[in-house]
Amino acid sequence: MNAHPLAALFPLLAGPDLEALAADIGANGLAEPIVLLDGQILDGRNRHAACSLAGVDPSFSEYVGADPAAWVVSKNLHRRHLSESQRAMVASRLAGMGRGKPSVNRPIGPFKTQPEAAKLLNVSPRSVKRARAVQTQGVADLVDAVDSGAVAVSTAAEVATLPSAEQAEVVALGDVEILKRAKEIKTARRDAKRAARAARVEAEATPVEQPGVSWLSGDALAELRGLGDCSVSMVHADPPWAYANQRLHGTSEGHYSLSGMPGIVEALNEAHRVAADDSYLLCWTTFALLHEWFTASGGLLWTYKSGAAWLKTGGRPGIGFHWRGRSEPLLLYTKGSPRPLDTMVPAGYGSEVGEHSEKPEGWLRLLVSGFAPTTAPVLDIYAGRAPLARACVAMGRDYIGIENSPERLGEARRALQIR
Repeated sequence: MNAHPLAALFPLLAGPDLEALAADIGANGLAEPIVLLDGQILDGRNRHAACSLAGVDPSFSEYVGADPAAWVVSKNLHRRHLSESQRAMVASRLAGMGRGKPSVNRPIGPFKTQPEAAKLLNVSPRSVKRARAVQTQGVADLVDAVDSGAVAVSTAAEVATLPSAEQAEVVALGDVEILKRAKEIKTARRDAKRAARAARVEAEATPVEQPGVSWLSGDALAELRGLGDCSVSMVHADPPWAYANQRLHGTSEGHYSLSGMPGIVEALNEAHRVAADDSYLLCWTTFALLHEWFTASGGLLWTYKSGAAWLKTGGRPGIGFHWRGRSEPLLLYTKGSPRPLDTMVPAGYGSEVGEHSEKPEGWLRLLVSGFAPTTAPVLDIYAGRAPLARACVAMGRDYIGIENSPERLGEARRALQIR
């Protein structure tokens, strides 16, 4: 008996699983009849095959309803424990059934768009698009690997961008090699995008530098070692912290180079050398790293005094394990015995989240007015897009920024020009 196209949305049982089902039917009979639509099996291909193995005559019933696609999906999702990637593959096939004119003898019910199919299978539209790419560009073994649940659809979509012969070679080496190659492809594509963005920035007109603003492009520690005694009035540091317990996706590693804590301590000590005798250091960190940072920074030349917090509003929730990060600590250190210029600077500040890792310019202005005398420049060790530079320019303060990413340095300089 032929199977209805909708029945083929879900993979068949095979081997021990099918044999176990046949044994159960042989011992207890067929508990649920096989459902037919237009003389074809709509639901029960596995039960039909198991009945043949067990030598049991199957029973049948006719489908009654207006949306056989939704019914088949509902029945199978209740029976099977499918991963998100497997459900995405089903959703892609379901949406694909609307392509072209369906056969009169094989009705599939109301046409399902990709968003509708994604909702029906409880997956994201992006996952369905990835599944479609795997099914249209991937070799058969790669498709089977996702259907079986062995490989994630996001991983397979990366491998599917390779030539067919190369795909077959990667799949033949196993799941670990598939994941490894997918990461390599993703990294190469990310690097290519970064290079393209950097090239666009470089190709555009060189920004007009603001008076009192100096830039150093390179590794923070190396640039600080080459910096003479400039007696900076305040040091600001937003280090690129590394998280050992997080994957690449969603962490800071996807945005900038990471520094280990010993390197950060060394850089801050170099900043101590070029700072004025009585000066402040403001250092950003995260609550998750506080204990590790205080343990690792025992050799820090700066003296810890206090801390504050930025309370983030708007935007997407931050990363986190036990709870989502919606605040970020700012640690206050001193060299010598400085006194604040403004004792009303708040130890907390609430504002909306902007670009990745970009700190609130409004609070930075308050911090500069409270802790940075006008007699010397402010030093920004890990400048990024340099909201501190914009704050200093707005307040008429001299600024020295260090940033090792040409792309981000270009963005910082252009942001000053726009202002």
